[in-house]
Amino acid sequence: MYLSHDQHANKSDQTLPYKAHSLGRSHYQSKTEQSVKNVAVSNTITNFEVIPSRSDLTNNSYFIKTGLNKAYFWLERKHDSQYEGIQRLKEYCNSPYDKVSGEEGVVPTDYKVVSVHVLIRHGDRTPMIPVNNLNISCNFDDIVNRSILLQRYLEYMKSYAVWKNNPFSAILSPFPNSAVCSLSQLTGQGAMQHLNNGDFLRNVYIKRWKLLEDDGLRQKSEVHVRSTVYSRTYQSAVAFLFGFIPNFKLEALPIKPQAGIYFCSTYHTGFNCACAAASQYHSMAEKARSTISKNDKLWLSVKRDLLKMVKNGQQWLNGLFDISTAHICHGIVPPCFTPGCMKEYINMTSRVIKVKDRLGHENIYNEAYQKFQRLAIHPLIFEIALRMFNQTRSLNVPKFVLYSGHDLTVTALSVALGVNNGEWPKYATRFVLELIQSKNGSKFYIRAIFNGKDITSKVLFCQGKLEEGLCPANEFFMFVLKEHIRKYFDDSSYFKACLKANI
Repeated sequence: MYLSHDQHANKSDQTLPYKAHSLGRSHYQSKTEQSVKNVAVSNTITNFEVIPSRSDLTNNSYFIKTGLNKAYFWLERKHDSQYEGIQRLKEYCNSPYDKVSGEEGVVPTDYKVVSVHVLIRHGDRTPMIPVNNLNISCNFDDIVNRSILLQRYLEYMKSYAVWKNNPFSAILSPFPNSAVCSLSQLTGQGAMQHLNNGDFLRNVYIKRWKLLEDDGLRQKSEVHVRSTVYSRTYQSAVAFLFGFIPNFKLEALPIKPQAGIYFCSTYHTGFNCACAAASQYHSMAEKARSTISKNDKLWLSVKRDLLKMVKNGQQWLNGLFDISTAHICHGIVPPCFTPGCMKEYINMTSRVIKVKDRLGHENIYNEAYQKFQRLAIHPLIFEIALRMFNQTRSLNVPKFVLYSGHDLTVTALSVALGVNNGEWPKYATRFVLELIQSKNGSKFYIRAIFNGKDITSKVLFCQGKLEEGLCPANEFFMFVLKEHIRKYFDDSSYFKACLKANI
């Protein structure tokens, strides 16, 4: 198994570039001042957002608003480069209170969506390493009143019926259900993210396109769901399906366990999932990445400054980011507990994600990394292409397929399709592949949508070949069956590419 950050150890308006200030009495006095004071002692602040300055302050100042208690920070704009870091951090946290939107299901007149494959990254989770004095609730008490859908979900999940005929039920709860989250656990916020994703796509694919029947009990043959064997991915899949399928009954739609994070299935593809060459490429890529990060001056500077604040002793880039985003995404006061701490902490964490994205971008030019990801994900794209091909031949195959995975799963699919930009996938990322049928039913096309944005024109085998914004499905089939392995590994088959030793 290949281990990533997710595997180890078990609108805003224009905003920020800033220098942080305290809101003293001499400058600005109101409830806002009291809110800033509360930041140093409260442990229940959640979901920061950046908003423009109040009219009674200068035009160069901005606020960060966090949480249910509406705490504010006044920030003086200084450097435009800071703006991107803060916005990127907000995007990564992916607040469940923001409305989900996207371009899924948007096809030309008289065309129709006939099948959909969705790959998701699990929702918001707790850190994978212990953090002193960081307690995140997993019982939904602090957010249950913010969503009727969430209330219905919790009522159903607590019922006895959920536990029947469920392959995961012997070892995992189908939803976060504890007073305090354990390590690496899906939070209530994470479950809500996927409830929202499922609900949005239900309106697109079931209400609009009638992809499935309204009765969830009759959809077993039309829906296929797999999840890796981690509670955070399984619970994310359950939350997504509850939002997506009308009259959802978990006992009528088993979620199948997947041993590997890249969803290789010998049953569905005939491939041997033990690929020796992939393991070798992975080792080469990790060695190269380690060398780069050890000599990266920006990362060394960020690590030094952040360690002064968290005092955790953690030296691993992903581990430090894990700790800091747990505070930021949930609006929990960081361990420094000083009036200006949250402002500095947000700035520091935004610098860390910029380092991570930059190192991820360098992987685009790391040949070993690219080959590893392509070999690792090839069985999955082969499975998707085969299922779509069978659909074009009117064979009885599922119309909707959900894979609940990790950041590396999403990244590998992006690499294979040529759309990876190096950025770390946000919590509850969704990657959608649609199969579209033409007006007269004789031709088929695909669309690729990443977090709601149509990226079909950027897909490697679709460039310059679109018809009315759609990519001919045969281009996908030919790419997977012949061109992918031949172009990047100079071999005639996945089997032969995996046999290479001593690269």
